[in-house]
Order: sequence, then structure tokens, then C-alpha cells
Amino acid sequence: MLEILRDLRTELTELDAFVSGLREAEFYGVTPFYEWRVYDEILHLHFVDWLGMLSMTDGERFKVEGERMHAASSKPDYHMAPYTQTLFGVPDRAGVMKLWRDGYTGMLDHFEQADPKARMTWFGPPMGYRSFATARLMEAWAHGQDIYDAFAVRRRNDGRIRHVADIGVRTFGFSFMIHGEPVPEGPPPYVALTAPDGEIWTWNDPDSPQRLTGPAEDFCMIVTQRRNVADTALQATGEGVTRWMQIAQCFAGGPALGPAPGQRVVRYAD
Repeated sequence: MLEILRDLRTELTELDAFVSGLREAEFYGVTPFYEWRVYDEILHLHFVDWLGMLSMTDGERFKVEGERMHAASSKPDYHMAPYTQTLFGVPDRAGVMKLWRDGYTGMLDHFEQADPKARMTWFGPPMGYRSFATARLMEAWAHGQDIYDAFAVRRRNDGRIRHVADIGVRTFGFSFMIHGEPVPEGPPPYVALTAPDGEIWTWNDPDSPQRLTGPAEDFCMIVTQRRNVADTALQATGEGVTRWMQIAQCFAGGPALGPAPGQRVVRYAD
């Protein structure tokens, strides 16, 4: 638990520093993620942190807010970004940054004092605190990528992205099930990814006929649906893995598909 909390704190602190350095107009600039603004990305991160804290500290309020969100999302005109703006009173830049910063620091402090074996109510099966912390890092990394991409800034990844990659590998079957497709038969795919420092991270049996190799950063982009596999250096062997790379989804919610080839390719300045 200590490792994931350290890495989550670092991820959030680095993103906070980058966003805090943006000019006022840039903070309201559009990102490649469904044309969400930087403002929307940060408010969304706060929204999920806030829901998590409610689950861990006020179960009745969490239930009420969950039901309210479910009712709103069932309407044909529902969009998450406007919903969260209304929920928090449409704060200005300083307000949304304070909400997010106070929220994530409070969440981290709560994690550090809590029983690491504790479990919390969530949307679906109960979730362990460690799993929730890992999911928060994954989402912060993914929405952070949107923000860096909006300004064509190449982020400097490190070993923290192994948490994201691990979620991506473990949601192999989930990706098929949420899209209403049968999970490929046979052993899970062997995955060998090159970490930012050149180390090779591996999962599953190397004798599996289904294989995936390539940069860990590219894999994380795919499972969080920030890039199309055609725009990466990933190499898939086997029909099941090839299909996985087309529908990979490591986050909860309804089925979603990532960008089309070339749609979110970023030409970095360096």
C-alpha cells in the first residue's frame, strides 16, 4: 500500500504543478478527450475523488449521490462534464483547483491512516482501498495525458506507469465482456512491455500463443483509450490479442471505444 500511495501522491503533485503553470486561457482550453477543457478534466478527477471519500467516510451520502448520478445519466441529454459543473456550483479556476487539491490531499491522508485491507462500496462489487488507490492513479495518469497532449508536451514517464499497465493486463477479459464479446479461449496473452528505463515488464506464461510486446507507454495509452493501436509500436500476435487492442478498456463504466487511427496523434515539440 505504501508504494501505491507514494506513486499516487507523486502523480497528482506533478499534474498539479503542470496545470498550475498554465495561463488563464489555457486552463479553459480544449483537450483531445471529447473536447473536454482542462477545467473539465480537473473537475472530473475531483468528482471521482469526492465520491471515493464519500464511500469511505459517509456511506449513506454516497448512496444518495450515486442514485442521483444514475438518474441524471439515464437522460438522453446527459453529459458528465456539465453534470459535475452543476454539482459543484460551476467554480472558477481558483475554485476548481482548490476543490481538487483539497480533495486529493484529504484522500491521500485518509488512505495513509486507514487499514490497507479495508474495502469500500463502489459502482459494482466492493473495492479494496489499494485497488481504488491504483485506479485513481490510472485515471489521473490518463486525464493528465489529455492535458499534456493539449499543449503538445511530452510527459516524462517513469516506473509509476506499471500500475496502469497492470490494470490494463488484468482487464483483458473485462474488455471483451463489457463489449458483449466472448473472452478468447485458452491461456491469457503473454505481455512483455518495455518500461521507460528499458526494463522489461512481463505478465502471464511466455509460452502462450497470444502475445503482445512493445513500449509500456503505448500500452497504457491503449488501455486508457488515449491512442489507437495503429499509432503505436505495439506488436500483437494472435487473433484474440489483436481484437483486444481494438477494444481494450481498463476503466469501469459502459463500453467505450478509443480514437480512430491518427485522431489523437500528437506532434511533440522535441
